[in-house]
Amino acid sequence: MRDIPIWWLTSRATGIVGYLALAGSIVAGLASKARLGQRAASPLARLEWHKVLAITGLVMTAAHALTLLGSARNFSVADVLLPGAMDYRSIWMTLGVIAFWLMIAVAISGSMRARLGPRAWKTIHLSSYGVFVGATLHGLFGGTDSGRVVMMLMYLGSAGVVAALLTRRLVAPPAPVRRPARKVPVATTVTDANGADTITS
Repeated sequence: MRDIPIWWLTSRATGIVGYLALAGSIVAGLASKARLGQRAASPLARLEWHKVLAITGLVMTAAHALTLLGSARNFSVADVLLPGAMDYRSIWMTLGVIAFWLMIAVAISGSMRARLGPRAWKTIHLSSYGVFVGATLHGLFGGTDSGRVVMMLMYLGSAGVVAALLTRRLVAPPAPVRRPARKVPVATTVTDANGADTITS
């Protein structure tokens, strides 16, 4: 019976789930900003999906990196955690490592948003697009099964959806801000005991 490369299979599975969760998180965030899917989910629900998918992507990516330590290629801790340390498809692996650390930075900034302030938080949060680009290139050119048609469709399809939503957000005019309707006082006439009319509002 042929040995099953359990560590390799686990690493590939967690990597794929992590990538799809990352893509889903960015799509949910862009859809929320573009006010898409309002009938399917409330703004609060879309925001929660954005957060849950982002956390899932981070956890799965961490598992993807750690399970590489048990693979037949004998990767070291430095290989999977330090940019440029791995000599296997070095450029694409380096992009994956950088994307992983950026994911951690974005996650930490989310919990420190009040302390960082809106400008610093937004700058760090925008690096999520860099995370997605790095993860896409890492998967396309660094993965051992990236040549399969289904994998190519996954990466290119995800990239296409994100690009379309991002383009819509950049090109389309901002959605109008809804303000609560201002109450206009209504004049009423009150007649006192002497028969005199008084207009009040």
